[in-house]
Amino acid sequence: VLWAASTGLGMKVKVLNRVEEDFTRERKGDVAKVFRNPDPSVHPFERAREYTRALNATKLDKVFAKPFVRALSGHRDGVCSMNR
Repeated sequence: VLWAASTGLGMKVKVLNRVEEDFTRERKGDVAKVFRNPDPSVHPFERAREYTRALNATKLDKVFAKPFVRALSGHRDGVCSMNR
């Protein structure tokens, strides 16, 4: 916290102070640091996000599932054989 002495009002100024070495990679191929807070109280939508991911994964499993050969025997749209 810095004080603005020139105005005489005693106003507080908040300043972010970061060390450049913490964010600079040594080599071009190095992975960049990602700062995350695992505290669940900070992430109120984590539960909804996880539910959405699970739902999308289930939908994709159904889309890419292989159909049963001859499962729809009385229908025209049944799969009779599978080729590679």
